[in-house]
Amino acid sequence: MADPRINRVSVYLIKKHVFLEEVLKKKLQVHKIEIPNSGILFVGEARINPPKWIRSFFPDAEIDYEKLKIFNSYPSAVFLTKIDTGNNEERVFAITFGGGWQMIEGEAIEDNFGLRTTLNLINPKGLKSIDKKNLSLVQKRSRENIGKEGVVSDFGVDIDQDLIQSVVGRSKDRSFGTTLSGKDSLHLSIEIDMNNLKEKLADYYKAYNSEEYKNNFSWIDQVKEISNKSLIIRLNERVVSAMKENEITEKMWLSIPDVINWEDVAGFKYGNKKETLYPDLYLADFKAVFADENLELDLLKRTSVNCMSVSKENTMYSWKVFKCLYAEIEDNGNRYILNGARWYQIDKEFYDAVSEDYSSVPLSDIKLPDCPKDKNESEYIKWVSDNNDYACLDGARINYDGHSSIEFCDLLSPNNEIIHVKRYGGSSVLNNMFGQAVISGRLFLTDPAFRKRINSRLVENYKLKDIENKKIDSSKYKIVIGVISSSEKDLIEMPFFSKVSLRSTRRMLEAFGYDVSFKKIYSLEKGLD
Repeated sequence: MADPRINRVSVYLIKKHVFLEEVLKKKLQVHKIEIPNSGILFVGEARINPPKWIRSFFPDAEIDYEKLKIFNSYPSAVFLTKIDTGNNEERVFAITFGGGWQMIEGEAIEDNFGLRTTLNLINPKGLKSIDKKNLSLVQKRSRENIGKEGVVSDFGVDIDQDLIQSVVGRSKDRSFGTTLSGKDSLHLSIEIDMNNLKEKLADYYKAYNSEEYKNNFSWIDQVKEISNKSLIIRLNERVVSAMKENEITEKMWLSIPDVINWEDVAGFKYGNKKETLYPDLYLADFKAVFADENLELDLLKRTSVNCMSVSKENTMYSWKVFKCLYAEIEDNGNRYILNGARWYQIDKEFYDAVSEDYSSVPLSDIKLPDCPKDKNESEYIKWVSDNNDYACLDGARINYDGHSSIEFCDLLSPNNEIIHVKRYGGSSVLNNMFGQAVISGRLFLTDPAFRKRINSRLVENYKLKDIENKKIDSSKYKIVIGVISSSEKDLIEMPFFSKVSLRSTRRMLEAFGYDVSFKKIYSLEKGLD
């Protein structure tokens, strides 16, 4: 028997209790080939088409593809095999070739098999690439590569707010392959073929079940995005049922999912059923508008929340109600969060740690008046400044690093209280304010020119003292995070990912030496809630 050649393969672990006929998508045209003592090979019909470029660039040219034999072929295949894992247990694996990954039913595979196996097998100092999604603002996806191998910190990963999608790294043991990568599937180049496949798969399965990754990557388990369709359906049904039965808790609400210009907001409309404008988003208002309709998931997904403009008298922003819905529920002992129309599973220890940290946030004792019904965020800030002893810096963009600018804060007191104000909203809205507080706090501490530009915007009574020095005493300054909300609680209920972001913000600002506290600004404008 010849030694196996190096092959690049993608490996999927099939869930327990999934039958072989359930692994592939239904209605596929495939050829089934039995490989004795090995498995079953399913070969899809090859798609043979002229190259896209020739049809796109020469749309009117009469080109005889058949005569010139100008075609692309897209072969696809999936090989299914069983291995004995010990303890009288068998597991099924799928090996894909070409476009074979498109033949597999997504519900049939184990989530994160490739990621966990890779993390267990690679050298933690041999990372080459990381795909991540940041949950703090606009859920930005990015791929970080470095010119040499490195550790997690070299990739700028925020272990609290970055959801790792996949990793590429150098294997600790070359028998597993030189380089490994994976998310749901495991990708590897190794001396492998049908003759030694089962032996290799047994080794990878053993690595998958190891918890060695927790020595260096334990934070990976803190947050997991849910892709299992049946679980998503069940969680959606739980939320809709709670709304139907009026079992809405303090862990379920509607909020604006994006940062908006409140100065031009006339109000909000739910769909096109009524002309009534609502000052903010509330679940009870939405339910009242659609009281005569059957409350189902489809209603949440097809109905728009329209943010109406004062100046143009038209729709300024629009989102589906489902994207505005936030919910936290427990299911089978696990904690799940609906945020931005996506479901996430949160590790219990991480959830409890973040919740405990949030409950310990100091409350500010500064005096800020309630927000009147007729005032938006910017109007409120100016009104407070005009009638109280605060300088208004809302909208005052301060330049830094030659091409960027940022608001230093919204209100500044003579007592060195740097106050940021934001009307309550979803994670992206609040996290935007937290991010601004960190950047402006760092610049104020480290950049004398930035401090000088701030003073140029202030009248004499509010000008900052002793800022000409290279270093300033940050302990003399207090940073206050203010949120306008109709909540009766002094420490309002926030989306979980905003609690995570606030924890990170507090840590950084306190590390800079600032005193950080939270202030609920009571809104006199309420919905039916």
